[in-house]
Amino acid sequence: MTHFLVLVSPSANRVYAADAPRLAAAEATELLGRPAHEVQLAGVPYVECEATEDDVPTLSNLSSTLAIFQWEGDLLRPIPLQRNEIYPDDLVTIQKYQGKTNETWTRLCLNVTAAHATTRTAKRTVMDPMCGRGTTLNLAMLLGYNAIGVDVDKRDFEAYDVFIKTWLRSHRLKHTIATTHRGTRLDLETACDKDAFKAGDTQKVTYLRTDTTALDGVVPKASADLIVTDTPYGVLHGSHAGRELSRAPLELLDAALPAWLRTLKAGGAIGLSYNRHVAPTDDLEQLLERHGLQVVVRDTFRHRVDASIDRDLMVGVPVGRN
Repeated sequence: MTHFLVLVSPSANRVYAADAPRLAAAEATELLGRPAHEVQLAGVPYVECEATEDDVPTLSNLSSTLAIFQWEGDLLRPIPLQRNEIYPDDLVTIQKYQGKTNETWTRLCLNVTAAHATTRTAKRTVMDPMCGRGTTLNLAMLLGYNAIGVDVDKRDFEAYDVFIKTWLRSHRLKHTIATTHRGTRLDLETACDKDAFKAGDTQKVTYLRTDTTALDGVVPKASADLIVTDTPYGVLHGSHAGRELSRAPLELLDAALPAWLRTLKAGGAIGLSYNRHVAPTDDLEQLLERHGLQVVVRDTFRHRVDASIDRDLMVGVPVGRN
């Protein structure tokens, strides 16, 4: 074992930056399966942990990693990062709009959820059943996953359609993309370079503009390794359920979970970012348990977004999964 220090990346989000070192330490603990701690050196925040050389890829891909160092006496030696990103990172950073989820938090949710999945597939598929303008979809693509997104909001669907087409053209990436079924379905296939595209080493993204509670016949059963979503906070924006705007996230989840879970592969995991003010932790855990899920992560990543949003992550896996 070696002592490693992870330099925490400064966050563009001032509120999130204050909690980023603590959250990064909790994320490292979750992914490594051994304790990691927040420390400060010369007033700069780091995450310190004992790890092996085999753990360097995990440390490199923590949501807040800027650099990794190893102690050599009283000095720090930089360790080359082993990033998973296969596309330029502006795929997830360039979009700016009101209500956008911090992409660092989205990556933490994806990392922690993935750590609890046991599916054995060559290329994982991430589904975000309330994907909005596609931060989770873009992050999945950035990391080399396939992605499925669902959202009923026409403006969000159209905004994603415009963004991803513009981004692909500006980066001159070989791709196929089509918007069909009267503007309710987008299918994208692309690759990080021409050779990968020719070899079939591609990423596929499907965005469906439809009701997230009614996915049967729309999203194939057992097609997602991971379900990761930012549930409605019930504050600035509600959740669309049918034609009405619902501000009761637990009611929406209760209605949607059966359809979501039918899309989850054996060994898959579901990660929900939620606002504890409108979805109390105990109530959410009981809801997941009623739908056949065992909660494996709770009360670990709590942090304040603003006065009305007390955000956390809950991860569940099917009881008795293979």
